[in-house]
Amino acid sequence: MSVLDQLRRDVGSGSKVAPLSRYVDLPHVLIAPIVAVLLVMFVGPMAILALFSVQSGNELMLNPTTWTLASYEEFVVGMVTGSGVYGQVLSTTTLISVATVLLTLAISFPAAYALARKIRRFKTALLVALILPLLTSVTMRVLGWVMFLMKGGVLAGLLDLLGITVESILYQEAAIILGTTYVYLPYMLFPIYLSMLSIPESLYTAASDLGASRTKVFRDVVLPLSKPGVVIGCLFVFVLSLGASVESELLGGGSAFTMASNIQYSFGIAQNFPLGSVQATSLLAIAGGTGVYILSNLDLADIADRSGTAGGHTANANSDVENAIWYGYVLLVVLFLMIPIVAIIVASTHEARVFVLPYEFTLDWYREVLGNGTIRTAIVNTLKIAIPVTIISTVIGTAGAIGYTRYTFARRELFKIFVLLPIFFPLILIGLGMSIWTSTIGFGYGIVQTIVGEVVWIAPIVMFVVSITALGIDPDMERAARDLGADTTKLYRDIVLPLIADGVISGAIFAFVLAWNNYYIASYMSGSNILVTTWIHSRLTQGFSALVPGVAAILFYISLAGVIAAFGAKRLLSKG
Repeated sequence: MSVLDQLRRDVGSGSKVAPLSRYVDLPHVLIAPIVAVLLVMFVGPMAILALFSVQSGNELMLNPTTWTLASYEEFVVGMVTGSGVYGQVLSTTTLISVATVLLTLAISFPAAYALARKIRRFKTALLVALILPLLTSVTMRVLGWVMFLMKGGVLAGLLDLLGITVESILYQEAAIILGTTYVYLPYMLFPIYLSMLSIPESLYTAASDLGASRTKVFRDVVLPLSKPGVVIGCLFVFVLSLGASVESELLGGGSAFTMASNIQYSFGIAQNFPLGSVQATSLLAIAGGTGVYILSNLDLADIADRSGTAGGHTANANSDVENAIWYGYVLLVVLFLMIPIVAIIVASTHEARVFVLPYEFTLDWYREVLGNGTIRTAIVNTLKIAIPVTIISTVIGTAGAIGYTRYTFARRELFKIFVLLPIFFPLILIGLGMSIWTSTIGFGYGIVQTIVGEVVWIAPIVMFVVSITALGIDPDMERAARDLGADTTKLYRDIVLPLIADGVISGAIFAFVLAWNNYYIASYMSGSNILVTTWIHSRLTQGFSALVPGVAAILFYISLAGVIAAFGAKRLLSKG
């Protein structure tokens, strides 16, 4: 008997939950908070972006007779003819996005195959290393590449030791593509990895018993059955790279005019809201369509099942040469993802203001960071946002996950798609839409507004993490508890909540780290309040400060501490 069936039985038999259930529908009570937040602060902002695209000026008019498609016509004609700035935007953005998809696919597929089929030892450590960069802000990761590639940077210093002098690729399209490939690589790798984990071991055994060579097994089994992950990864990376703004701004230095940079220009310098909204709406349509497609084909229960059996999925033992190849390749991918973080740490502990050899260790930059009043204020303001966001996102995300995974209700799959959809939207669009929306409805900007805005993006991530854990609960444990006389209240208190506790803790850590590192939403919603990420970004775009690596390194240390705390808490729970 399911939890829902037992709940109904309890209601009919006059249990403690019966009086309450006469007035409320428990699953809808659980999902209501996250739905309400998204309706107000996600649907509203996206709708107002679309509404501004048909305005004749920067003033919002709700009279349809005043609406015009002139901005659409200007934008589409420029795109189709390839003329003017829009032709350049189309060609540059398409080039960057397609190149990013191809590069991330070429790097990710072998790594995913190695992790799914060839790596036996240290798999968890390698997966953590691959995930870790996701827990730092895009601005910080891109900053790491700037520190690595800049004139007098880490790369130049290392090459000087070998007597090699090379021109920096900063402020070129190649640097932007490097940045987008780096930032979005995990979004390609993990869908493919999960897809490969779903291939039954029996297929490999049967193919081997029939005499199929490794090449034939790879061609006829691995490639076809990993196609869903490849498709999802390609769509995900393509959409996200269309909205790449920080990469274009910091690594491109204005050398390439992309869709994201043109949207910012239209809303900023040009002050042409309708034209900016037309471009934003086109990205919304692409992101929304892609997100709905991915989520419609995404089975969270299947992901939970794969995650639970991933540890023993590796096939036959490898030779020493194979181990060297596969482990070496995955380590190279890890190294690629860790280069910017290492560059920041090196720069933050190097006595010189720019990286030069010989390297001289110092902690003076950290002392200056902690002694700087502006930075201390930024840290305090960031904590004022990150802590409430963590609490609120964890509570409503967990409630939504319990409602989705433990109950059956009308339009349940539609709920999943709607709640998880913000994860697939470029954050520049979410932040920009929220900024216009809150200004229009009089909500304004500030700490509270930033908290609400970040909850919109982070709560769905918490719900996803907790749902994966909840779907992994063995139904037999619930049935056993029922057979022993446990009512619904006791079942949740003593069985369900303890079993999902590690997912809740992981979700909370994710929430804190993401809120602590958020830039896009914070930059649009914080108003005059200085935050850590906005301070770093301003120093990179308005005049570099030698304190930037120190601030960025502290951000990373806090993120790392959060990850370690999450794994430590999960280990304690598993022992308990």
